[in-house]
Amino acid sequence: MHDLLPGDLHFGLRQDLQELLTIVKQEVYRKLSRSLENRRHNLKKRFGHEETDTSTDDSQEDMFDEDAESLPVVERHHTMLLKAINSASSKETITELMNRTFHKRKDVILSFPANKRIVSSLREYPPLSDPQQLTADMLMVLGKPPSKGGAFTAECVKNVQTHSKSLVKFMVSKRLIDETDNEVKAAVTNLTKVFTTKRKGNLDQQLYITQTDQESTPVSTPFLLVNDGGEYIVMGNSEAPVCSHKKMEEAILGLMAVYHAFHLEYPIQAHNAYIFMEEFFLNGNPPKNSSYNTKVSVYAKFMGSMA
Repeated sequence: MHDLLPGDLHFGLRQDLQELLTIVKQEVYRKLSRSLENRRHNLKKRFGHEETDTSTDDSQEDMFDEDAESLPVVERHHTMLLKAINSASSKETITELMNRTFHKRKDVILSFPANKRIVSSLREYPPLSDPQQLTADMLMVLGKPPSKGGAFTAECVKNVQTHSKSLVKFMVSKRLIDETDNEVKAAVTNLTKVFTTKRKGNLDQQLYITQTDQESTPVSTPFLLVNDGGEYIVMGNSEAPVCSHKKMEEAILGLMAVYHAFHLEYPIQAHNAYIFMEEFFLNGNPPKNSSYNTKVSVYAKFMGSMA
């Protein structure tokens, strides 16, 4: 193969530059077209409807009119998010920016040490203490649209109630607990009894902990705590309250959301209990192990006999 002559080299460079210029022109034209279309839409809103607030800032309306997947745009949105949080912008704006910066936030959250991740993440992103945003982040981890949070929560609450009834019957049949009227609390409190744990008695294996136990022994993993007012507090650990709920069914989803939103591993002592909740409460498809499959097959057989 002969070397390129100077003329050939110049010709090749000219071709490359022409192709690059064409691409740049197309990209500029695309962005200008989208911007003009958006401004036409804004003008129609302003002059076509008297009730529209004409003081709306064009830059605020246009700030999401970009390719949300490109790295520069994601970085810009992340900067905008931090400014919006510090300036107490509207919840709608912050929610939009939180959802648009999920992957960037994931990288930031994962950069924190696991034992300090929740506290550090809440300091960086205070909106994660909002149950709705926690659910939205969990949905994005599960590959589902964050806009479906309401329907997802309603479906999961129903799953918790349905399986709690079955779990309590199963636990009573195995003489793990006595009959009870509070099926959801009994099911969650005793779920780790169904799945053999490696270190019995360690609070890190428990999903629901009383105020007295929590005060006497520090807990390093997320759990549910009920306060004097009857609210269920989702705790990241003994010193990190995340959010609160009036109903235990919703608090259980909040507990699951903490693991997903902060990208934490389930504690090994209660791993199978969390896998059960992810599969049956969240309708997920988590990775399973032989120990879990054995336990669940017994439960599934019991459910089949009750049908």
